[in-house]
Amino acid sequence: MLLVAAGLRIWQAARHRLWLDELYTTTLIDTPSLSHVWSGALQGADGNPPLYLSLSWALTHALPGAPEAVLRTANLVVLSVAALLLYRIGRRVADPASVVAGLTMLCGVDGMVGYALLEVRTYALYLALVVGTLWATLGVVDRPSRGRVAVLAGVGVLATLSHSFGGFYVLTTLAAAGLVAVVDRDRHLVLALAAAALPAGATLAGWIALSLAAQLAVATPYGWIPVPDAMELLVALTGSLLLTPFLGVGLVCAAVLRPPSVAGLLRCCAERRDIAVVVAALSGFAALTAAGWVGSRLITPFFVPRYFIPNVAVAALLVVAGLAALRRNVGGGLSAVAVVVCIASGVGKIAVDPGEALGAIPCSDAAGRFLEEGFARDGLPVVAESPDAWLVRARYAPDQAILYPLDWQVVVRFPFRARNNAMDFHIMEILHGWAAPGSALATGVLATEDIVARHRHLLVLDEEARSWFTQLRATHPVSARLLREGPGCRLWDVTLGGEAPGGSAG
Repeated sequence: MLLVAAGLRIWQAARHRLWLDELYTTTLIDTPSLSHVWSGALQGADGNPPLYLSLSWALTHALPGAPEAVLRTANLVVLSVAALLLYRIGRRVADPASVVAGLTMLCGVDGMVGYALLEVRTYALYLALVVGTLWATLGVVDRPSRGRVAVLAGVGVLATLSHSFGGFYVLTTLAAAGLVAVVDRDRHLVLALAAAALPAGATLAGWIALSLAAQLAVATPYGWIPVPDAMELLVALTGSLLLTPFLGVGLVCAAVLRPPSVAGLLRCCAERRDIAVVVAALSGFAALTAAGWVGSRLITPFFVPRYFIPNVAVAALLVVAGLAALRRNVGGGLSAVAVVVCIASGVGKIAVDPGEALGAIPCSDAAGRFLEEGFARDGLPVVAESPDAWLVRARYAPDQAILYPLDWQVVVRFPFRARNNAMDFHIMEILHGWAAPGSALATGVLATEDIVARHRHLLVLDEEARSWFTQLRATHPVSARLLREGPGCRLWDVTLGGEAPGGSAG
């Protein structure tokens, strides 16, 4: 039922255009050479290790269909694997009905699940591989054989290569298991976990060494990530702003109102090492998230809730444990009703609306049409101030002459109007140099002075949060006539150095 519902949602999403981050993905994989994909990623056009881009390149070149359809279907497969692994982990702490109901209900209340399903980015793979690391760790804890250690090491390396934060989740998981082994004085298990951690640690260190300089350059002279607030921490801890306080209150109430439940958990952890590892790992995930939030407030901002999407596993297993406790303490009929309601809500929600909305397309009208539709004629170029507006037009209106201005003065003079001015400048400059000759990126990304020198008459998409048109008016003689307005954007008919077309100067 859930697979059918998710498939329906993917089919519905096909009607929507991709947004900026997804367009970076499709741009980088739209090349005949895998080495060219890696080149773009290592130059800083994508902030994550190239595992997802490599797999996406292979899938979209091997399978027919639009890249977004292929990759969203792959997300569904990957998330199905993640769900199976979470089921196996959940069965260690709860009965089958509670696990199934909890995992299904999570799709209805945790927006990050829907985000991972629909986003043409690495997040589904990242989530699945971190969950896979926890599952493989429990296998080693059960029986630390060489084969299981090798599997854990391999999954850990893949998880490290799935996202820039993946290695930290892998090392947190293995450190949690190692702590339990130290408490149990199991030297053999400690050595096995250490052996599994070394490849992931080395991979993480290697990726940081390769990519840090490029990532810092992209964030020069300022980064795009704001200082996080408490709401973002609540979202990141479980993937849901509502679920985090609900689960937190539930844990506190269980501890205060039913002290024996805490004693029972401690006794269970003492008797069953695998349960102790699960509790320690989930606690480690929460501590890692809190540390990232504090570091972003005290040192430099790098905290974005979706970067901590493996915390969906925290939400899943807490919900499963809560349902299992409910089934143990209430009548069978009531608990059966709760299970049915959980399954129905999850299936219905993922089929209709998975929670996390797709990114909005800038400079479009209420119907989703580009503002310049009907005005861009006879090769009249359109200047888009942001990569969001430029990339979507380069993909969905390829016959339109669309220009992106590279202007360092905009970056320097307007740091607070759009915090991503600097990142946008650097990434578009990287993609311009990386692109194949004759492509839209190679011909349509130009310095402002080149645009001014080549085009006297053009259309400009002036976004409220952007500054290029403001800078142009301050530095060049400009006449402009307003043609159309949309949410947060105006379309101007611009003549450089002369009177506006139609004789009405703006």
